[in-house]
Amino acid sequence: MTATKRPRSPEASDEDLMARIQADDLGAFEELFDRYSAQAFGLARAMCRGSSGGAEEALQDGFLAIWLSRSSFDPARGSVRAWLFAVIRHRALDQLRRS
Repeated sequence: MTATKRPRSPEASDEDLMARIQADDLGAFEELFDRYSAQAFGLARAMCRGSSGGAEEALQDGFLAIWLSRSSFDPARGSVRAWLFAVIRHRALDQLRRS
């Protein structure tokens, strides 16, 4: 399956972005990353005890996991934002355990 790339839509809701991501829209994924990467990095850094390197790895692993498991997102179970931060949190915990 090949990922497609569409133009950015600044007014798109998180739910709209996730629907596009689930349809393999790489542009929507980039938009979601741009929207939440700074906050997600802050969470990961705090959880990795201030380690920027550990936080960067957790962020990268987390967003990769989000892309790879995009079909498992279920809006009935919670918001895109909550799901995204849960994934980043778990990756930060994994990183903390490794260090």
